[in-house]
Amino acid sequence: MIYPTNLPRDFVPIFHFVNKLSRPITLSLELAPQEIVLAPSDEVRVFVYKGDVTLPIHMELADDYLQIHPHQSWGNWYVYKNGEDVSGESYRTPYTEPFIVG
Repeated sequence: MIYPTNLPRDFVPIFHFVNKLSRPITLSLELAPQEIVLAPSDEVRVFVYKGDVTLPIHMELADDYLQIHPHQSWGNWYVYKNGEDVSGESYRTPYTEPFIVG
């Protein structure tokens, strides 16, 4: 299990997934928007700022994708694939100003 050590303070894990299938699947992070292809045995971890309105999350797993829908907010998040930050800098907002929907 790979655990990142360079997260800012006050970020908490909300999701951990390892693709144990024999084929790639797409991880789709709604509201980000971001899609990440997970090859067999790839691991992904998602962290959010503890003050955001992210929880509860809704997940949907199909044959070729895994989709994550946050509750209201997805502005302050970090995504690590196999230990590397793949968060998509253009969508991350400063954690002092979370993105709130509705």
